[in-house]
Amino acid sequence: MTEGLWFWHELAPGLGWMLQVAAVELRLDVVGIFTTDPERELVEYPRGRQVRLVE
Repeated sequence: MTEGLWFWHELAPGLGWMLQVAAVELRLDVVGIFTTDPERELVEYPRGRQVRLVE
């Protein structure tokens, strides 16, 4: 993922947000995605999880 991309962040089925990437931080087993949303500034996913991009 790169800065400026939009992606769909879904906490639970039917509960999700479209977020824009500000920066990405790779860790050993987690990817941290810093977003432009002040309420969801950082979301984290396991490294193998696929994230749905918004076109």
